[in-house]
Amino acid sequence: MLEVGPEGCAEQVAIGGALAQSFTPEGGLDLQSVSVWMTPGDGDSGHDMFLLQGSGPSSRPLGLSQTVTTAGGGAAGWQAFAFDGVALAAGESYTFVVVPRSPPGGTLAQCAESHDGGRAHRPGAEDLDPATDLAFRVEGTPSTAAADAEVTLPPPADPGEPANALPPETETLLAERDLSARKMVMPLGDSITDMPDNMGAAWGGYRKDMANDATFARVFQFIGSYGVYQYSNSPSPWDMPWDQRFHCGWSGATMDGYGGNPSTSIIQNYWKCRTVTASVDYVLMHAGTNDLRNTREPANVLGERVAMRTVQLMEGILQYSTSKIIVAQLIPQTGGSAQYNPNVIEYNKSLAQMVAQKQADPSTAWYWRSRVKMVDMYQAFFKWTGNQPQAALQDGLHPSLWGAQIMSYEWRAAIYTFPN
Repeated sequence: MLEVGPEGCAEQVAIGGALAQSFTPEGGLDLQSVSVWMTPGDGDSGHDMFLLQGSGPSSRPLGLSQTVTTAGGGAAGWQAFAFDGVALAAGESYTFVVVPRSPPGGTLAQCAESHDGGRAHRPGAEDLDPATDLAFRVEGTPSTAAADAEVTLPPPADPGEPANALPPETETLLAERDLSARKMVMPLGDSITDMPDNMGAAWGGYRKDMANDATFARVFQFIGSYGVYQYSNSPSPWDMPWDQRFHCGWSGATMDGYGGNPSTSIIQNYWKCRTVTASVDYVLMHAGTNDLRNTREPANVLGERVAMRTVQLMEGILQYSTSKIIVAQLIPQTGGSAQYNPNVIEYNKSLAQMVAQKQADPSTAWYWRSRVKMVDMYQAFFKWTGNQPQAALQDGLHPSLWGAQIMSYEWRAAIYTFPN
């Protein structure tokens, strides 16, 4: 057992958002649980823990614990987050992230001294302070797992090739470190692309996670309208590289805009965005979520209609630019937004069918096949969370820090394997 900090740590830290801590086991370990010293708040509260391999903002997800619920007014003590069948390699860095399922209702113990287990920090923080070490312990059975132990990755994009493998031309760019040859990428969509500062630890969403990935940043650069004429309605986080902060995400936007208002239209804002950006090599499109948040139409009718508008926008992009498009099947909606998830399912089904038809029709196949790729973000949220997508959504609609990492991984896997 690796134990960090005494049970009676004097200081406490409120869980207002995700908190993370990295640690490195000296020997291999078949993980059973990770515990933290927690003082419950006034009301009942639930927390999830995610285990990542690595300590950076783009660490690979390895597993999700079962939800731990603490009763309001209870005694302080160790709260164990159970894991089963996850092998930790000796000398490898890992990070666990504690995420509240409700507003802050508990506190975690902080220890003022430095310990071997790691330090608590906001995910993605570069400068870690020993004064913020959390009291935690890791339990498991010793194993002989090697430092280069294989971890579970998404299904291969192509037979025999890992989903996140870099294509040869990308490897060449990396070797040459030619930043002038970076490819321009436009993130396009609504608040799930925008992810403004009221999203807490997930501010910037997948864009921040991708921009802070060294491999991505060497080869690709985000572009968009924010920072020029501010058509995008919120800035990017300060802890993103300065040249990666541009985007084309508008919180609340629909495909055609509310009441036909072009300033809230994703379609109109794409063209506006193009007037203030350089040439676009790739468009990352996750759009249509807000259109689907109504119950006035049957799910199949609404889903098909919004998918048609998405495909029409894609056709316009393909006709009037040389851009390639990576389009996402939308992430699920849960909790208070679960009533709209049938619409999301129908949209995703219709979108896949329409894209397949375009890629099969001889009149459009010649450019749709080579310039359009689809990413199934919906299934990704089930795959990575063990069929608990709500754990990666902070409000049932927007991705949490964990959800942003899932989206980032899937986008990068797609763009790395898209022929240049």
